[in-house]
Amino acid sequence: MGCAPSAEILAEWNRREAELISAHAGKVVAKPPEPINTHAGSASEDIKAKVAMEGARTIPGRGEHGGNTDIKNLSRGSKVYLPVHVPGAKFSVGDLHFSEGDGEISFCGAIEMAGIITLKFTVMKDGMSRLSMRSPIFLPGAVEPHYGPSRYLTFEGFSVDENGKQHYLDATVAYRQTCLRVIEYLRRYGYNDYQIYLLLSCAPVQGHIAGLVDIHNACTTMGVPMDIFDFDIRPEAEVVKMDMGSCAFTSDVS
Repeated sequence: MGCAPSAEILAEWNRREAELISAHAGKVVAKPPEPINTHAGSASEDIKAKVAMEGARTIPGRGEHGGNTDIKNLSRGSKVYLPVHVPGAKFSVGDLHFSEGDGEISFCGAIEMAGIITLKFTVMKDGMSRLSMRSPIFLPGAVEPHYGPSRYLTFEGFSVDENGKQHYLDATVAYRQTCLRVIEYLRRYGYNDYQIYLLLSCAPVQGHIAGLVDIHNACTTMGVPMDIFDFDIRPEAEVVKMDMGSCAFTSDVS
């Protein structure tokens, strides 16, 4: 969800993201404007062409307006404070999720759903200056996944990759390592790696940054709700390997 950016903010997005792409030639590190499949409604041909060449892709969340933030706690009763940059705000919302884990680690790993969104809008005059706001502020409602504090099995990861390379306070590397620890743990029950990868995206796991100041390692954690399983995954419980069926595989796996 988000409001529309101003022309100045859009230009700044394109500038900084183009700079990132240029600095990492050969790697997909950002999504520039894409003329193919551009949708501009009933706009004139000139405007459609401009949108195709300058319009922002909706994949990333961007601080100035909101966007694809995918926060699992934003459900019924939530309140969202959004910066407004253009007359009328031009708010839009979509992409409802039935369930999702923190980080949505497999990109489109949430369970999508149809639904009806009921919204109430209030304008806070001079709100951006009054709140010293540079990005959205969220007040989640009471409807969110609730398990007792002791009902999450929590795993930890650090910013040292699987090749043994040390990274400096890299939370992305740390969270990847946290996910790998969970995959290694759960495969003992008969899951394959792809099943666990998808499970961690769509189940309401709790991802946290545990440390970003203690050089040189960033530390992240993932809490897996034990009550989503119909067997005991506690470390002291007996492990019984089961037939977990199959799931979709990537095209490069036979």
